[in-house]
Amino acid sequence: MILKTKTPMCKNCMSKLVKPSLSSLFSNNQLCPACINRFQVHFYERKIEGVSVLSLYLYEETFKEALYRFKGRGDIILADIFLNNYRVYLKLKYWGNCLVPIPSSRQSDIERGFNHVLEVFKPLGLEMINCLAKKVDFKQSDLGFDERQEVINKLLVIDGSKISGRKIVIVDDLFTTGATVKAAIKLLRPFQPKSIKVLTLAYTKIKGNYVDGLEVKTRGLKR
Repeated sequence: MILKTKTPMCKNCMSKLVKPSLSSLFSNNQLCPACINRFQVHFYERKIEGVSVLSLYLYEETFKEALYRFKGRGDIILADIFLNNYRVYLKLKYWGNCLVPIPSSRQSDIERGFNHVLEVFKPLGLEMINCLAKKVDFKQSDLGFDERQEVINKLLVIDGSKISGRKIVIVDDLFTTGATVKAAIKLLRPFQPKSIKVLTLAYTKIKGNYVDGLEVKTRGLKR
């Protein structure tokens, strides 16, 4: 009996993954070279409230479409394409930290069947502490700029003692105005974590190299 092997497919465009490169022998590639090139990996790093914030991707059309399919349409097969090529690097960078996810809309989680933030960052293999919650269910995308600046009033900390003396990384999918990140930092600081950092998948470039009045610095890390 001859067993047919499955042809590896790009999870984003579904084209065949053929002619593996030398680097692919050492990693579990989820994307074809064309899709890897279309995703704009910038590794933007800056400080907010004195905290280091790192965003991996520029929020442009390729990333936007992939995130919509994953988050908006519940295509969970896309969960590991965002961090796969940088998983080892990020795991080493944040070794010894625990992850604190920004809470998402409960209704959206129910509709898609999973929490998108948890699924994206799960491959890092770091402890997750769900100590941030929403007082009322809402979607960030439904809030205007001014409403986002007041988002701290819509969040609360549950059992903050879990992060006391711990090194934590606040994680989210998208950094837009920075209001949610600022709110999370201000809410978590009173519980005296050993350190706070922030990691997001993507970063919205609003005007030049500035968002919310903060200059963006590029780490220069290549693919």
